[in-house]
Amino acid sequence: MTRYLMLECLIPEDKTAFAIRPHPAIEGIDSWLTGASFLSPPHATIELDWDPETSGVKKTMYASPMPLLRKDVFQVLEELGVDNIDAYPVEIRHADTGIIDKDYVAFNVLGAVMAADLSKSHYSDPSGTGRLDMDFDSLTIEPSKAQDLLFFRLAECVSGIVVHESVADGLMALGGFGLELVPPEEWVG
Repeated sequence: MTRYLMLECLIPEDKTAFAIRPHPAIEGIDSWLTGASFLSPPHATIELDWDPETSGVKKTMYASPMPLLRKDVFQVLEELGVDNIDAYPVEIRHADTGIIDKDYVAFNVLGAVMAADLSKSHYSDPSGTGRLDMDFDSLTIEPSKAQDLLFFRLAECVSGIVVHESVADGLMALGGFGLELVPPEEWVG
């Protein structure tokens, strides 16, 4: 049976990580988390700033509100067959040094799938919609609902990115890139 995992980027408890200052609104983009294509995608490089009040490691992935992923990892995902991510160039400036980091892309995952088996999951649904913002303490993915997709947002909780085991195995075989692939039953989101 096909297995799915949840994609996270955690840092070790004994480390700190750089954060990114809140990004400016981009005309035509209400949310990066809905799984839908943008009607007006960014046409220019997105300019961001590292938060000068933070320090430490630079994470491989920043999840929201504008998801960012290192370019090398994005390239590996494409090589592993993931073809439903739109990526946009990003430059992140260090306020103190003026150095511009060009190692990331902003990414929009195309596809939000209602793949949770709610009868086997532990969750709350504060909005009562059964979509977008459900809170999970444990999740069960129904493989038949996922339709063998390799990479998608969980429609019931769009902050969750679901990864097919073949992609997860490929990432881990190449060292994992600092990403965590969490079994859904252990995922909190």
